[in-house]
Amino acid sequence: MAAIRCYLQRVIFECEVSWRGVTRGITNYLSLLREIECTRKNDEPVALATFNYDTLLDQAVESFGQKIERMADYVERPTLFRLFKLHGSVNWARVVENGIPANINREHPPSVLHFLIGQAANLSISDRFVLCTPSSMGMANKLPVFPAIAVPIEAKRTFECPKEMVNQIDQVIPDVSKLLIIGWRATEEHFLEKLRQGLRPDVHVYIVAGGPNASGEHPGEIIRTHLIRSLRYQPVDAQIDPSGFTDFLSSGRAKEFLES
Repeated sequence: MAAIRCYLQRVIFECEVSWRGVTRGITNYLSLLREIECTRKNDEPVALATFNYDTLLDQAVESFGQKIERMADYVERPTLFRLFKLHGSVNWARVVENGIPANINREHPPSVLHFLIGQAANLSISDRFVLCTPSSMGMANKLPVFPAIAVPIEAKRTFECPKEMVNQIDQVIPDVSKLLIIGWRATEEHFLEKLRQGLRPDVHVYIVAGGPNASGEHPGEIIRTHLIRSLRYQPVDAQIDPSGFTDFLSSGRAKEFLES
């Protein structure tokens, strides 16, 4: 399981590097945030919650001058976009409290990480989260670190992020007036519980989940049904977009939803 975390961290980071070379920073995330910036009213804040491990959304947020240079930048600054990465990130790590033997080259992060994988059963991994260059995972600020990534199993019960981030999203949810769901299957029970406890009944829900599958069933219908079963009440206004993320933006439906 320890090796899986390290594998996920590395493979997603390598894919992201390749993808950035293709997009040059122009992504659907950036287009959506620009639409939000243009249509928001009265300087209202925007909460972005993601379960993805990549940093594409982070980079889109930074395009608006919100630099993320340390973990505290996610929760301390009063900004337009508040980013909650609830299952970790490829550039997040937890500090390991165990010492590193003298025969392990601390100047070579892959060697340290390989050692930590082998000692996984005996590791004391703290709740201290730090930013770590993905390519140097294993050592950060001269401290041994381990990837902060939640293993993608169906029934997740904990969040892989600082407690301050979890506390802040608890404070944010009751103020949500519009809930835009993009690509989320609504199966994370621990997050559904937070929505169940804090989400107001008059929230406007909009689901973007792609078009119908081969059997003609729309993924958005599945998500809406799951939400209805999971929440204390049926969303009074749960729209389903007929297509995917790109078409949602280019068709003008994103602007319509944000302005409504």
